[in-house]
Amino acid sequence: MFNFKSVVSNKIVAIDLGSSMVRLSYGIINSQGQLEVKAVLEYPSNGIRDGVVSNYDEASKSVKAILSELYSVTGYSPKSIVLGINASLATARQSTGNITKKDARASVIGEKDLQNVLEDAEKNLSLEEGWTILHRVPQEYKINGVDKCSNPMNMSAASLEAKVLFITVEDDRLLSFTRLFADLGITIEDKKITQLSALSVLVDDSEEENGIISIDIGEDTSSIVAYLGGGLTCVSSIPLGGDSITNDIAYILQKNKNECKTLKEEFGSSSIRTVNKDEMITLMVDGDSVRFPVSELTAIIAPRMNEIFMLLKNALDKAPRYGAYSSGLILSGGGSLLAGCAESAKKVFYLSARLGFPEALEGLSREYINPKYASVLGLLKEKALSSPLYKGREVVATPVVKKTKVESTIKSFFKSLF
Repeated sequence: MFNFKSVVSNKIVAIDLGSSMVRLSYGIINSQGQLEVKAVLEYPSNGIRDGVVSNYDEASKSVKAILSELYSVTGYSPKSIVLGINASLATARQSTGNITKKDARASVIGEKDLQNVLEDAEKNLSLEEGWTILHRVPQEYKINGVDKCSNPMNMSAASLEAKVLFITVEDDRLLSFTRLFADLGITIEDKKITQLSALSVLVDDSEEENGIISIDIGEDTSSIVAYLGGGLTCVSSIPLGGDSITNDIAYILQKNKNECKTLKEEFGSSSIRTVNKDEMITLMVDGDSVRFPVSELTAIIAPRMNEIFMLLKNALDKAPRYGAYSSGLILSGGGSLLAGCAESAKKVFYLSARLGFPEALEGLSREYINPKYASVLGLLKEKALSSPLYKGREVVATPVVKKTKVESTIKSFFKSLF
């Protein structure tokens, strides 16, 4: 009789289906056990709205196009992928697990104990039929019913309690994604909330311990994720994003939406402090050139951006909080590239704020160290961390810029950050 061991692939393909862009990252775990990025691609997204498939045929075309581009650039055609799920589809639920050690005097907490207490918390979770758990995130541990800690590993204890946040998604909302890739002969081997995965390339453990708030501003939705004391405290989203701002400009100026999007990205700001009051732009109105103050454009944008941050702060304020988020705010997603975004966030949250530039992973071209790629790179990194082939932190190589066909055909309206 022969024993066949399952072969673990060293190749990872992650896909983030956004409303404006489908983004894909492809990497390998090399012979040194480190993640090496081989390609980052993007393609205009059609048929995806608010994190779900709104037009199956159009969405399928977008996915086929980016997979075809992956094969053209790398020669690789994946049989399975990691799929990013928008936080707008998720529901966070809290539960508590408990275990008691048989020999209290000689008991040391190990990996099996951590697994058992998570399983007990899941058993105690009131989860309706038809829901899937995507993430199990310990928020807090208690040893012997008294002492709180963020990591009880190797500590002596008679009992262990864990407060766990479960991130769940309704199965029916995932069916269209499963079918979409199945029709292309691809299995979704893992599903992850993109905004949670992004943190793996945006923050370190000390920032999570000290308290960090991550805000992702997408096309249709904006999301907030917060960590405090190393534990996840908040996951929430609102149905407002960059497209809401574009719509406001189009309504007030009575101009074509695509024109207004270009106007927003080239001249827009959400903070009057970042604008030169004397700067003017030229608009065509009924065939005539009209001079328009940039400050007036800011006056259209600022209220909506302020509303987005206020609604996200309201969601955060409802979450349990035991201390201050001293590491401040980190902003990612395409909408965060709007001038003045960090300034607007500071005014609402009364915290320091900065753009979130992804970690310089090995092989990653410099142009992708950009907040709009945080989600798709986070999906790749988080999947690598869970692989048995992965051995540790990446040794960053000198980035080599590689242009792809997709990059040459897609015009970015944002001014280069580099």
